[in-house]
Amino acid sequence: MSTDRVETDILKALDFIDDELWCAQKAAEMALTRLELKAAGAGHRTAIRLTVGGIADPLNDPRIPALVVSIGQYRRTHTITIFGIDPDWRLAISTGPRADKVWPGPSTLPRSRRLGCIGALSLLHAGG
Repeated sequence: MSTDRVETDILKALDFIDDELWCAQKAAEMALTRLELKAAGAGHRTAIRLTVGGIADPLNDPRIPALVVSIGQYRRTHTITIFGIDPDWRLAISTGPRADKVWPGPSTLPRSRRLGCIGALSLLHAGG
């Protein structure tokens, strides 16, 4: 086998993406009842939509920041929207040099509870 062929195979392996396998492994690792990934766009740098089961309180669940970091590393994306199914909730998160977290619609939670997940995301993004 030629050196060029080996290099080509390695480069193809680096670009290999298996979202179903990643979701199955992460769901088991994080004790989620459901995890589905849909990518909007093409290639690695796309907007990601996750559907998650097993998280009732997303603003205080430590798995949310861990999931955001994990999907950002896996798909090299800065735009993630997470939809809960039990109960129904939604988080839209954009990370990167300027991190913005968007909480769509009015929240019924007191502001002090809403900051719990934002603080954790900021710490994770900053490497803390």
